[in-house]
Amino acid sequence: LNQEAEIKKLSKDLTDALSNNSSLRAGLVVSEGHLATARNEIEKEKSERERAQRALREHDETFQERLQNVMEMERREWEAEKRALEEANEMLAIEQVRREFDAAMDALRVQQETELSKLREEFDTMTALLDQLREEKEKINAERAGALNLRDGYRRRCEELSHELNEYHRPRSQKELRISAPPSVDVENLEEEIDNLKREVDRQKNELEAGKRSSSQLETELLYLRQERERLVLELRETREKTENALNEERNRLSSELQAANDN
Repeated sequence: LNQEAEIKKLSKDLTDALSNNSSLRAGLVVSEGHLATARNEIEKEKSERERAQRALREHDETFQERLQNVMEMERREWEAEKRALEEANEMLAIEQVRREFDAAMDALRVQQETELSKLREEFDTMTALLDQLREEKEKINAERAGALNLRDGYRRRCEELSHELNEYHRPRSQKELRISAPPSVDVENLEEEIDNLKREVDRQKNELEAGKRSSSQLETELLYLRQERERLVLELRETREKTENALNEERNRLSSELQAANDN
C-alpha cells in the first residue's frame, strides 16, 4: 500500500512535471519568439545605428570639405589682402624714397645753381676787368705810339735845328754869308728852342718810361687776372664734377634703397 501510494505520488509528480515541462516548453517557445523579436529589434537598431553613423560620417566629411573650402577661401582672401597691404606699403616706401630723392635732387640742383651763379658772376667780373685792362693796354700802346712818333718828330726837328746851327757856325766867306744867312736868324733863340726841344724830348722819354712801367704793371695784373680766371674755371669744373659725383652717389644710394625696398 505504501509503494502504491508512492507510485501514485510519483506518477502525480511526473504528471505535474510533464505539465510543468509543457508549460516551460511553451514559455521557452514564447521566450524564443521574444528573443527573436528582440534580436530583430537589435539588428534593426544596429542597422539604423550604422546608417546613422554613415550619414553622420558623410555629413562630417561634407562639413570638413566645406570647412576646408571656407578656410581655403579665407586664406586666399587673407593672402590677397596681405599682398595688397604689402604692395601699398611698398608703394608708400617707393613714394617716400622718390620724394626724398626729388628733395635731394632739388637741394643739390639749387646748391649747384647757386655755386654756378656765384662763379659765373666772378667770371663775368674777371672778364670785365680783363676787357678794361685790355682797353687800357690798347690806350697805353696808342699813347706810346703817339709819344714815339712825337719823339721822332722832335728828334728830327732837333737834328734839323742842329744842322742849321752847325751850318750857321761853319766858317764861310762874306759872299756866302750874304747869300745863305738870313738877316732875321737869332742864334740865342735857336739854342733856346733846341734846349726846349731837348727838355720836351726828355719829358716825353720819361712819360714813355712811365707808360712802359704802367704797361708792365698792367701786363702783370692781366697775367694775374688770367691766372685767376683759370683758377675760377678749374674751381667751376671741380665744383661741377663734385656736384655730378654727389648726384650720382645719391642716385645710386636711392636706387639701392629702392631695390632693397622692392626686394623686401
